[in-house]
Formats: sequence, structure tokens, C-alpha cells
Amino acid sequence: MKLDIAIEEFIQYKQSLGNAYVGPANILKAFLRKTGNLELHALTTQHGEAFLPINGSTVTNNWFHRYWALRSFFRFANSRGYMQHRILPTSTPDRAPRFVPYIYSNDDVRRLLAVPDSHYPPTCPLSPDTMRTLLLVLYGTGLRLGEAIRLKHEDADFRNAALTIRETKFGKSRLVPVGKDLVSILRLYRIRHRPRIGYQRPPKRPAYCDSTVLASSRGCMIFGTPSP
Repeated sequence: MKLDIAIEEFIQYKQSLGNAYVGPANILKAFLRKTGNLELHALTTQHGEAFLPINGSTVTNNWFHRYWALRSFFRFANSRGYMQHRILPTSTPDRAPRFVPYIYSNDDVRRLLAVPDSHYPPTCPLSPDTMRTLLLVLYGTGLRLGEAIRLKHEDADFRNAALTIRETKFGKSRLVPVGKDLVSILRLYRIRHRPRIGYQRPPKRPAYCDSTVLASSRGCMIFGTPSP
């Protein structure tokens, strides 16, 4: 069996289980580009070593993400009888020292929230108000950055003090409770930034732009493509 067919079958299998399987799928496709579309029986340990190089005694987390994606795929291929030999190394190198998270104090947060007003030039696509609100949302909810900037107005339930986070890292949605202080901040932010009466969306501006909670001054989504 060709490598591309086996990879596509494996991706469809993982997605049929309800997993979005985006990141690992990209890794497998990168492996396909690296090795070429060989027959599975033609793969060797040299192909695995070329895709998973080890420089020194430790490797990064990215190396392990690649290793786990390939290991899962080759286990699938072995269980289906598509191949019988081993490609990946039998032992793995040491992992790099684990990152130690930093807990911000109240003074740290106050200094951080003062930055948008004092260090942002007028040409910055994010207004100080938007940047400050984004920081408060991240601090008050623990959301990932991508989850915060994709929030839409219908996702914010102020009555029940909850945010609906859709299509998260594992392709699922969840509810995140919000404190009353953050609810008040988001309420006021919406009042200050919602379209005024008589507003008409520019012809080239996508409809979803106006539904984004935290938007840039030049476009719709933060870090998205600016609208004209």
C-alpha cells in the first residue's frame, strides 16, 4: 500500500471517532512530503531518523509531537497488516526541562493593563480598550488566545455569566463561567464598540466580522486579515 493512501485512511479513521485530528494530520502529511509517496514496505529507519533528527541529548516538545503522531499511525498500519517492520526508534531521548508557569500578582496585572494606554501608537490596529479587554478576558477565564479572539457576541451569555467556547483544541465546545467583574467589563465593552444605529456593513467586509466580540480597529478578527 502507498503511504498517501494509508495516511488518508488513518486520518479518516481518527476523525470518525469525533477527533478533529488537525495537528497530527499535518504532521503525517509533512512526513509524506519528506519521504515521498513510497510503498509502506519500502520505508526504513533512515526515513524515521530523517524526519525525527536528534541533535544533542534532549529534544523539544515538537519532536515528541511528531514522534507520537508517527507512532500512532504506524501502530494502525501494523494492526491492519499493511506493514510488519519497525520504522521509529525503540527509545526516545530526554525531554527538555518542563516550562514552569508564572503566576501574575495583582501588581503585575495592574502594570500590564497600563501598557495599552502608555505604549500603543495611534497606528496600532488594536485600540487600547480592545487590548486591555483582551488581557482581562485571558486573565479572568484562562482561555487560549485563539479561543478568546474567536469569541462571538452570541457566545457571551451575560445573564448566566458564561462563555460558550466553540471548536476548541479537540474539536469540542465547552462552557466557561465568568466572574461578575468580567461580565461588567464585557457588557461595557460591547456598548462602546457595537455598531451604531444606521450602520451598514461595507460590501467587502464579511458578515462574521460584525459578530466578533474583540475586533481590531482596521478589520474584523484580531490577527485576521484587515478589511478595507
